[in-house]
Amino acid sequence: MATGPTHATSGAAAWAAVCWLGAGAGHPLPVDQVVLGALVCAGGALLPDLDTGGSMAARTFGAPTRLLGRGLGAASAWIYRRTRGPRDGAREGGHRTFTHTAVFAVLVAAVTSESIILAGSVAAAVALLVSVGLALRGLLHRWASRSAVASVSAGAVVVTVVAWPVLSSQSWWWLGIPLGLGCLVHDVGDATTKTGVPLLWPLCLAPGQRWYPVALPRRWRMRTGGEFELKRVFPVVVLVTAGALEQAVVSAAPAVVPISAVVMELTTELRTVTHGLVPIPQPLSTGLVGCAGSTLPTRPSVRCWSAPPRPRRADSVAGPAAIVAEERDQAGTVPVVRRVRSCARDNSRVRSDTFEDVQSSR
Repeated sequence: MATGPTHATSGAAAWAAVCWLGAGAGHPLPVDQVVLGALVCAGGALLPDLDTGGSMAARTFGAPTRLLGRGLGAASAWIYRRTRGPRDGAREGGHRTFTHTAVFAVLVAAVTSESIILAGSVAAAVALLVSVGLALRGLLHRWASRSAVASVSAGAVVVTVVAWPVLSSQSWWWLGIPLGLGCLVHDVGDATTKTGVPLLWPLCLAPGQRWYPVALPRRWRMRTGGEFELKRVFPVVVLVTAGALEQAVVSAAPAVVPISAVVMELTTELRTVTHGLVPIPQPLSTGLVGCAGSTLPTRPSVRCWSAPPRPRRADSVAGPAAIVAEERDQAGTVPVVRRVRSCARDNSRVRSDTFEDVQSSR
């Protein structure tokens, strides 16, 4: 969980999960706060990488964010040199130091909320603009050129302009909470990589180490931007994000019909309409009944179509005509046509078939 797409989607999933749990505890948030909070948290999940001028996040808005990244990197390196313990190694830059700590996340949340309280809707719009830009830059990752500043900036401006009526109608001081939460989600994601992060700085988790790297056990760590992350972890995070956002929105507005329920209803209706008109294979029909039956009421009168058994027929055999003998049973009422044996040689292969067809009585 160390690339832009994974960070951005996991940040949105974290805020959606918080809103869902809050609704379950009896404190639901409005839909606009769920959506805007998810955007801010997704952008906050890219914010800690602004500690170097060459990172993906530092290229979000071009020169301004690159200068900000260099400044944060220099400040982080200075803090590291001033506070490192005897067993903390020397570092050239400030990447994955101060900006990857819980202290930085709390500081970002406090400064953002205080700025919105003092400056009002303008500060909230700036926080949303920066967050949406970071989220878009993270989602684009390597699939867009590094100079895609215009498209990212335009998207962030459009989202901010659309959300301005909502931002100017009430106080959004709490936007610092999803922004700080996004920073923590970023740190947790980087803790699954090989190098880890000093999440609990300045606590000494080991003798002589204030910048102790918190990480998973070595056997469970993954490489940053590796195939495992992009092809296995990222799709799972996307599905979790979609499900969490759906549940959060439905909890905020009970009148909203969940997308999953709509899909299940359409599947059931399609299964009902196509019966008798368009044949549905038995495995597919059985699968639809199993999926829809757990959530939506089934119709007992509707039966799944199944193909009738194929009639038995004689295989065509090249070669001389088969030997046919007609007999009658002891009563002499039912004729029995018996194909005794049919053999043919075709390219040194022998196919034989023996069967008996009993015709109906006269």
